[in-house]
Amino acid sequence: MDSPIVSVIIPNYNYAKYIARTIDSVLAQTYKNTQIIVVDDGSKDESIQILESYGDKVSVIQQKNQGVSLARNNGVAASKGEFVAFLDADDIWHPVKLEKQLERFKADSEVGLVHCSMDFIDPDDRPCGENHNGMEGHVANEFLRFDQGVVVVETSVANHREPPAGPVSSAAARVTMSGASSRWATAATRS
Repeated sequence: MDSPIVSVIIPNYNYAKYIARTIDSVLAQTYKNTQIIVVDDGSKDESIQILESYGDKVSVIQQKNQGVSLARNNGVAASKGEFVAFLDADDIWHPVKLEKQLERFKADSEVGLVHCSMDFIDPDDRPCGENHNGMEGHVANEFLRFDQGVVVVETSVANHREPPAGPVSSAAARVTMSGASSRWATAATRS
């Protein structure tokens, strides 16, 4: 695992206000071997013009509005990476996020999912909360509390080996709790 590609999937719907900053946070990663895929889910704002300004740095998939689950699945279908990381269009990453997560994958080939802590910021970048709870080991039951209708993994902080599962069918994607639930279930239970 010298320098595997990490496919970063960003679903976008009318987030022109944030999307450049989100993409810039991926481009600023210390780990550079990334494939950035933005799936625009039928935005009616200036998102497409902003995305086009990145040229070949960003692959843009345009689709009619079908929801975040199908947008993520279409991004995964276009991905080429050994690893897939989801990033919400209004989130930003710390510059060493991917580097640190890839170090963990490299240290243990049995690891299927790596997550990290997160800090919450308001629209003016002021800190307004944090989630620094961490778990290690076989944590699928803690992450995926399907009996309670809860998926604990936030999409923008996790990274998983691909392919933990093929794309979810359209019907299944419509009923998932978070659009990434089935992928997290498969990756987190990997032995």
